[in-house]
Amino acid sequence: MNVTSPVQVNQTLIPGLFDEIVRSHVIPLLCHACVYWPGRLISRAWQLAMEASIETLFLPISVDCSSLLVRLTHLHELNLGLGDGDYTPVLAQLTHLRTLHLGVNSYDYTTVLGQLTHLRTLHLGGNSHDCTTALGQLTHLHALYLGGNSHDYTTALGQLTHLHALYLNRNRHDYTTVLGQLTHLRTLHLGGNSHDYTTVLGQLTHLHALYLNYNSYDHTTVLSQLTHLRTLDLGWNNHDYTVVLGQLTHLRVMILGRERV
Repeated sequence: MNVTSPVQVNQTLIPGLFDEIVRSHVIPLLCHACVYWPGRLISRAWQLAMEASIETLFLPISVDCSSLLVRLTHLHELNLGLGDGDYTPVLAQLTHLRTLHLGVNSYDYTTVLGQLTHLRTLHLGGNSHDCTTALGQLTHLHALYLGGNSHDYTTALGQLTHLHALYLNRNRHDYTTVLGQLTHLRTLHLGGNSHDYTTVLGQLTHLHALYLNYNSYDHTTVLSQLTHLRTLDLGWNNHDYTVVLGQLTHLRVMILGRERV
């Protein structure tokens, strides 16, 4: 069964066979793809999902699952990135949730987002809603994805001092002034970013992973200061880093063009 494609569950399945298919195929799919459920089988399918204590869920976009979602009390990761349902009342009750994907979801979750202080990873890439106030309250976040996001989160980022990973790929805002405050950063993604971060990068000497793919600035000087780097992406970059690469003795993964070295 192809886990990258939606699955249509047949309503005429023999009793017992349906349970087996859900356990062996559909529950794993909940982590990776949208499952289109016929109404007659949805209750049984979710009952089996709860029995399996799934911790990662890619929510079906064709069914309102609010009443069942709140019963998944051990859920650690929830993907609403493509969802078309409003789960605002439910989110605050998922107290074990650690990772939330909002992506291009059309609903505004800013009111409830600030209550999810237990979150450690938040995906807002491509999200159209301004989550500035809510983000400032999520002071325990470890990873934040802002790739392709159109809002300026400079103020909020200044409060997220525990961030370990920040993704600013294809982000149009300049976060130069705030990046130097994020001293716990280990992963920084600046791929496709149009701003010059060469100066502030020199302050992030504990970085382990740096992504500069599709970046037009020359980082030769600053890279020599980032001696703890283990992963470096210079894909589709026009500058010659031959000299400085010899100084990065801890590198384990290096990406040049489409190749990993």
